[in-house]
Amino acid sequence: MMSTTLLAVSAMVSGSPPTQQVIIFSSDAIRVATDAATEWNRGPLPSNAAFDIPDNPTKLQGGYFPVNYLIGIDPRMRIWINLTTGQVVEPDRCLYFHSRKIRAFSRSIRRLTGAHPIPLSHLAGDVGCDSLKPD
Repeated sequence: MMSTTLLAVSAMVSGSPPTQQVIIFSSDAIRVATDAATEWNRGPLPSNAAFDIPDNPTKLQGGYFPVNYLIGIDPRMRIWINLTTGQVVEPDRCLYFHSRKIRAFSRSIRRLTGAHPIPLSHLAGDVGCDSLKPD
């Protein structure tokens, strides 16, 4: 899904595969967030669904690209995309997303970075949760 539209530019300092990150286009991040919101919504999104990328997105939580999901002007969830593994989480509800499209996206990121998925217990701690549950 994303492999054709993903800008695969290696960007981090050490160059070792576990810490290597990718830079993604905002439009790709919004597509991934749309997939996550659709999974969470259990179906099509409302016509007034919107997505917002905060200013300086990678400075909010290092290693993640955040996208906010809104209905009209009401915030519904924050979706964080891990830039090393492609794993997608919602830190406020302690959810991880695992739809077919998101798993394909995550695999494409890991092929670029050489990383392995972060165990859910570690990923939970990374985003401030005790544990993560599947959506």
